[in-house]
Amino acid sequence: MSGMAERAELARQRADGRYDLSRARWGGTNAALAAVSDGTPPAELPVEWRHWRAGVDFAALVADLDYLATSVCYRVGESETTVFLSLWFGVPLVDESANPGAGALVAVDSLDDARAVRAAFRAFKGALADALTAGDLPPVAAPCVISAWLRGLAARETHVAPPFPPPERLNGMGRPDGT
Repeated sequence: MSGMAERAELARQRADGRYDLSRARWGGTNAALAAVSDGTPPAELPVEWRHWRAGVDFAALVADLDYLATSVCYRVGESETTVFLSLWFGVPLVDESANPGAGALVAVDSLDDARAVRAAFRAFKGALADALTAGDLPPVAAPCVISAWLRGLAARETHVAPPFPPPERLNGMGRPDGT
């Protein structure tokens, strides 16, 4: 077992529509994700949830999340729980290199689905890093390329942290040059 925890965020919706936030060091493991996907409430996972913020809207959670340190986010509403993978955009970007707040939450419905999204994102990030390193893509274009990749996940609920443009704001084919 590695020394790195697989942290999870738990966002519990309140009656006013805002969220109370908790964190658990091991709440983002594959076993935890599978259990929640199969119907176990996140609060019943065998982990210690530590409350850390109250009355936050979901957009603020997305904007303030440490995508590098977080594996999974569980959003618990009145009648359903949504499981989100945390995808960190950590590639050499202009003014965004190693920014832990650069990322997205992508909804998944099972452990197999999460594994598939993770594998696809890792392959994409590797190709993007290669293109940036080789000089085939200017660093300033990387946020648009990442957003275009996320746009391919249109059937999934996706939340992108600023300063990256949301996928729906891309033009045409989503090419960085606008064509």
